[in-house]
Amino acid sequence: MHQKIADARFRLMGTGFFVRFRGNEREGGTMIKHVVCWKLYDQALGGNRETNARLIRERLKALDEALPMMQSVEIGINSGKAPGENYDVALICVFEGFQALHDYKNHPEHKAFVEFVTPLSEDVVNVDFQMS
Repeated sequence: MHQKIADARFRLMGTGFFVRFRGNEREGGTMIKHVVCWKLYDQALGGNRETNARLIRERLKALDEALPMMQSVEIGINSGKAPGENYDVALICVFEGFQALHDYKNHPEHKAFVEFVTPLSEDVVNVDFQMS
C-alpha cells in the first residue's frame, strides 16, 4: 500500500487545538497511534490549570519540532464548555512503528518534557495502538 501524508500545519484560533502532519511516503508498515491525556492540578508551580495547559501545549509543539520521528501531531486543550471532569490536555501522535515510538520515549527531549509535566499532572493516561 502506498500512502502520502501531505505537509500541513493547522491552528484553530481560540480553540487551544494544534495539528501538524509531516510529509511522508511509506510502503506498507505498521503505523502506531500514541494517545496521552493529562488531568492537571487546579494550581501547580505558580500557575493555574489554564495557564499550565497552555504551557504544556507550547512544550509539546517544541517537542514536535525537535523530534522528527513523530509523523503527525495533534494537541488539544479541553474546551471550557466541556465537563469539568474531563482531562485537560490531549496529545495524539503517529509513529512508523513501535521502534520509532520507543526512540521517542527514550529521547532526552521527551524525558525533559516528562520531568516538566509530571508536577503539573494529577493523572495521566496513555494508549498505544496499531492503526489499521
